[in-house]
Amino acid sequence: MAATATLATKAITVTPGGEAVSEVRIRNSGTVVDQFTLEVLGDASAWAIVEPAVIPLFPGAEAVARIRFKPPKSSSVPARAVPFAVRVKSREDARASLVEEGVVEVGPFNDTFAELIPRTAKGRSRAHARLALDNRGNVRISARLTAADPDRKLNFTITPPSLSSEPGTASFASVRMSPRQRFLAGPPKTNPYKVLVHQDGLPTITVDGTMQQVVVRRAQADYPERRDTGGRAAGLGVAIVGQQIAGLDPNRHRWWRRRRDGRESLWR
Repeated sequence: MAATATLATKAITVTPGGEAVSEVRIRNSGTVVDQFTLEVLGDASAWAIVEPAVIPLFPGAEAVARIRFKPPKSSSVPARAVPFAVRVKSREDARASLVEEGVVEVGPFNDTFAELIPRTAKGRSRAHARLALDNRGNVRISARLTAADPDRKLNFTITPPSLSSEPGTASFASVRMSPRQRFLAGPPKTNPYKVLVHQDGLPTITVDGTMQQVVVRRAQADYPERRDTGGRAAGLGVAIVGQQIAGLDPNRHRWWRRRRDGRESLWR
């Protein structure tokens, strides 16, 4: 094919959600008017645009096309070096083509989301919730987890105490809490708390939660059907014994005591 193609920059850097531009220069070194079609190859083709994509050139003429790289701000585009190529096809010589290669470096970005499931956990002596850590960025994250309540009424156990998540994935930790004091009567008590997600070099993420503590054992007055439980049981026992005594035959089970020869003997 009687043409040449040259990339102005073969190594460029782009931030997800942003844009980077490179140029490719096309020259018609043939003797006839030709039309050249440009396209980007490789993984970068999903978020690369060539302008213009078709260039007509007279013999000896040249033109410049711009390649715009616009990766989306998504975990589906990881932070890495992405090889690409620009292929130039001639209308006059369809069997031949030119290929210029380069590399676009996709930069990192962080987007971490955390939530407690459920946000309000209920229990008497303990309660349980799960912390979900969602990595919406394009780099791997590692986080350390801690918990605290402002009134220091709760004890916490977090398993595991740290989490790691690849881009586009979520990881989970168990958060168990137990009140330091219990109560036997009254309405439920609300204990707010926070789970802190610590990441190196990034702001700490705070997730708010609540433990609703209920009574361990309600007062007897709240259960009127249980007030005379002891009396009913005693009355039932007396009735059963009375029935057993009433069913006995006194002539058969009466005992007489008689003395004979100075000794006491029992006769039935």
